[in-house]
Amino acid sequence: MSDAGARLTRVRVSRQGRVAELVLNRPDKLNAIDAQMLSELRVALERIAASPDIRVTVLSGAGKSFCAGFDVASPAPEPAEHADADPVDDFLELRSRLDQLFEVWRHPKPVIAAVHGNCLGAGTVLAVLADITLVTPDARIGIPTLPLGAGMLTPTWVHLVGPKRAKQIAFEVGGAITGTEAESWGFANYCVPAERLQAEALELGARFARTPASLLILKKAAINRMVELSGFTVGAQIGALTDSLAHEARGLAEMRRSVREHGVRQTVADFRAGLLDA
Repeated sequence: MSDAGARLTRVRVSRQGRVAELVLNRPDKLNAIDAQMLSELRVALERIAASPDIRVTVLSGAGKSFCAGFDVASPAPEPAEHADADPVDDFLELRSRLDQLFEVWRHPKPVIAAVHGNCLGAGTVLAVLADITLVTPDARIGIPTLPLGAGMLTPTWVHLVGPKRAKQIAFEVGGAITGTEAESWGFANYCVPAERLQAEALELGARFARTPASLLILKKAAINRMVELSGFTVGAQIGALTDSLAHEARGLAEMRRSVREHGVRQTVADFRAGLLDA
């Protein structure tokens, strides 16, 4: 591959026996996802897939959080209220981002997500797309704190938690659950103490890695195909279209204006204080 020798900074990769540790590495930004991280995540997964000595990957986040979602400072298409904007550009960008996240789903070898701290927005999609998810009891797993989109995040939860619980999160601005709740809902396989999270994930990976690599690949593919037959991947793509429409909803014009003029943090503060309504 053309970027096989690229130096990775947004992610770190190391190895323990037959298990790779893939770490999201923007701790100062709570591992918020930008275009460079998405690109490096793909490269790292390709390298792991090509390594005959690695059978399982543990995906985690550096610092205080697993992943705070998409980086709101990353460039994005302008809303359609601008004369030169096209909502189709928004849809294509969202679909591209989602497709890059799905590299975890398409990765041939098992991926274990070790989730701590904040796991928000697109970070929850990474946790969903992993084959096994471990969480800490106090992890915060949920959606963004401003009502600016809909359709791309919580619909991916449905095959894990069911439609009613997915709606419970989706309908509340900033809706979230704890790691303890994530385990009871079926979002996560295990809830483990924070000090044991990485060790438990690596131990689980080592147990999985005793299975021959070819069998792990086939087992993952067989189960993923069954989920896809239920419409999971097609539904996710439709979600990107729904989200692009939601971004242009008439009732959100004031919210979008506030983000442009005052930034996300101030808009969140004003919304929570009741000074801004959607």
